[in-house]
Amino acid sequence: MEIRRLYELLVLSVPTMSEAEHAALTESIVRTVQQNGGAVLYQTSWGKRLLAYPIQKHREGWYDLFYVAAYPSQVVPVEQWLKLRTDVLRYMFVRVNRAHLAVLQKQYNLALPEDVSVARPK
Repeated sequence: MEIRRLYELLVLSVPTMSEAEHAALTESIVRTVQQNGGAVLYQTSWGKRLLAYPIQKHREGWYDLFYVAAYPSQVVPVEQWLKLRTDVLRYMFVRVNRAHLAVLQKQYNLALPEDVSVARPK
């Protein structure tokens, strides 16, 4: 039996896209998560920022942060979809632990559904 978990998804996309293209990308990420059975609880864009080092000859990129409630098996198709996107430079799925959740609830006023489990910090 799988347990529904809370994940943080950070997506770094190419800086050459316009704001409209960037908005379309974020909408398609939300749609992909929902089509695979997950739920996006919070979404924010950090805008274009400089990178610490060049990635695929880009020195800056669009940063987007998502908090997703999903089963572990629902994360895999989203990761596969992100790998195939040419406009996504990097992405990172991280399971949220209880210590991180306390900060999120203060900072973003994040409401957690009852069926979502959060890991204990190590």
